[in-house]
Amino acid sequence: RRGPFRHRPRLLRQPMNILVTRPEPAAALMAGAIRERGHQALVCPLTRQVPLTFDPGRIGEADGWILTSPRAAQALAGLPQRPVFTVGCASERAAREAGAETVIAGRSDWRELSRIIRDHGFARGSRLVHFAGREVAGNLADELRGAGLTCERVVVYAMERVVEADGLVGEALRRRSVDAVALMSPRAARLFCEIIDRLGLAGIASGLCILALSRAIADAAEPLGARDIRISQQPCLTSLLRQLDGPLDGSAA
Repeated sequence: RRGPFRHRPRLLRQPMNILVTRPEPAAALMAGAIRERGHQALVCPLTRQVPLTFDPGRIGEADGWILTSPRAAQALAGLPQRPVFTVGCASERAAREAGAETVIAGRSDWRELSRIIRDHGFARGSRLVHFAGREVAGNLADELRGAGLTCERVVVYAMERVVEADGLVGEALRRRSVDAVALMSPRAARLFCEIIDRLGLAGIASGLCILALSRAIADAAEPLGARDIRISQQPCLTSLLRQLDGPLDGSAA
């Protein structure tokens, strides 16, 4: 059984050096937002996006589109207007920028999104298409099937590991040049843990502040044994960066 999270409070608004692990171009935007708050950022993407082709003609008729990542928004180009269901601020914004006229956004996770879709008023037998990466959290199709809805996942991108990240992470930790690491997905958390294990840096990593976009990400980072874990109240960058302003009770969802 897992024990409770351990915490090491920091002084309010103490400047921090933060390792940004998300892929480009989002990493550069996040680094800029961190610096605007008076902190320092070291950009070290753990993955890079690889677009995958798909045939829009094979999608057929659908009653709604689903995005659980902003990286999938490009799939909406050229498709007929349908309600677009998204998770988080970034996916909502990306859907609107891609031309979606009706966007219904969930703020927490795929389970909340499933409830929103089920409550939308679709007739039984309605069909939705989930544009996503190769790896997704949860199983929307199973959740929606119970409400008589069909959900087909179309893979439109993949995230591949950046091998060179090991060297940068190792150098930053050995030099004690970062105080915190920002983790934006469970996979990023697992990859970071794997790097730490490969490099034998568990002792140093346990002293890092972990900035986790969700509880699931914090759980994935638990092998680090970090004493300061700060979990975003909402799955968006603005909410995550608020955790830099002072101690947060990591048990909060």
